[in-house]
Amino acid sequence: MSVADIVPVALGLPSGDFITLWAPAWREDGEDWEAMLGLDEDLYGFATPAQLAAFLRSGAANDLQDHPSWEHTAHLPVLELDPDEEHSYDLVGVPELLSENPTEESVLELDDCFTMARTIGSICDIPEIEKFFRKHGDLGATSGGIDNFYGREGSREWTRIGKIISKHWDDVLNLIDELVTTPAVDASLVAAAEAELEEARALAAEREDADTAAGLLGDDDWEPDDDEDPFWASIGIDPVKIILPTGTRFTLRCYINDKPLFLGNDDHIFGFTSQRGMLRFLSEEPDHSMYKLPGWDQVVFQAGSGELNVRPTDDNIYSFVRLPKQIKNGPIDVDKNQLDLAVELLLDAEEYLDTNVVDPALDSSTRLGSYVESILDDDTDTDTPSEPYDDVVEEWDKLVDWLNGIVEKH
Repeated sequence: MSVADIVPVALGLPSGDFITLWAPAWREDGEDWEAMLGLDEDLYGFATPAQLAAFLRSGAANDLQDHPSWEHTAHLPVLELDPDEEHSYDLVGVPELLSENPTEESVLELDDCFTMARTIGSICDIPEIEKFFRKHGDLGATSGGIDNFYGREGSREWTRIGKIISKHWDDVLNLIDELVTTPAVDASLVAAAEAELEEARALAAEREDADTAAGLLGDDDWEPDDDEDPFWASIGIDPVKIILPTGTRFTLRCYINDKPLFLGNDDHIFGFTSQRGMLRFLSEEPDHSMYKLPGWDQVVFQAGSGELNVRPTDDNIYSFVRLPKQIKNGPIDVDKNQLDLAVELLLDAEEYLDTNVVDPALDSSTRLGSYVESILDDDTDTDTPSEPYDDVVEEWDKLVDWLNGIVEKH
C-alpha cells in the first residue's frame, strides 16, 4: 500500500499567515493515521519556507518524525517547501468569500477551507471544531459545488452558510490560532535556507525567461487549454464531476480508440463523494479499470504525494439537477449546453458498460428522443413534441435513475 508524502500547506489565520506540514491520511500496521507538524499540544507554523526548512534541518523533535516519508521531507530543497496554490487555505478570508455571490471557484475554495479546518480539529483533538461542523450540516453543501447554490433555494442556502460563519467562524479561527506556535530555530540555519531559497527562485526565473525567449512549449510543442491541468492533459485522462439529485460524485474518464473508459469495473462507474476520497482511492487501490493505462503509475504517485489536482474543467462537469424542471417548462427554458453534456455522459456510460438503455430512450421515435433532438440538432427535421411534457420528464428521470444506479458510491 502506498504512503502519502508530507505536504507543505499555507494557513491564513487572524495572527498571520503560516506555513506548516500536513501528512494526509496513510495506513500503517493496520491503522489509519493523519498528522500535522507540531509537538504535543502545539501546531508549528512558520512565516517563510526558509524558517520551515531550518527547523527541519535542525533535527528538533516533532510529531511527524515517525512518518515513513519523514527523512525525505526533512531534506527537501527549500523551494519545495513553499506551498502551492492547491495547498493554501485562507481560513481568515472565509467570511469575505461568502460576502459575494457564489462562483465555481469561490465554492471550491470555501469547501477546501472547511475541510482543512475540520482536519486540523480532528488531528489536534479540538472537539469544539468537530461539534461545530456536526451541528451546522448546511456547511456540507459546499462539497457539491456551485450547483447547490443555484436558484432561490440555492441562494437561501448560501445565505444560511453566511449567517453561520458570521456568528461562529471567529471562534473556530481562535481555537486554531491558539494552537499555533513558532519554535525557536538557529539563526544561522535560517540564513542559509534563505540564501538557498533566493538562489533557487532566481534560477527558476532565469529558466522561465530562457524558455519564453526560445519559444519553448515543452514536449512536442503541446500546450494545454487555459483551464486544463497539464498533468491530466498529458496522459489523456479527465477528472469528471457528476451532479445528481442524490448527490455529487467525482470520477475519471478517458477515451481509448474513441471509446470511453471510466474509473470503475465491469458493472459500475466508481463515484466518489469527495475529491479527497478519490485521491485516497487512487493512491491505494489497484483493482479497477484504469490501472493498466500508460502513465497510471504517475497518477498513483501524485495522488499519494498530495500533488494531484482532481478538479474538473467546466466541460467535464455534468449536472442533472435542474434539467427536469427545465424540460417540463419547455424547450425554450432548457440549458442547451447542460443538456448536451448530460446526454454525452449518459451515452458514454452506456457504451462503457456495454448496455442498451440510453440509445433506445433517446431514439427520435420517442417523445423524449424527439424533444432532445429538437434542442440539440439544429439541422433536424424532427418536430418538437407538443405539451404537456410530464411524460418526457418521467422518461428522462428513468435515465437519471439508471445513471445513479451504475455510478457506485465510494
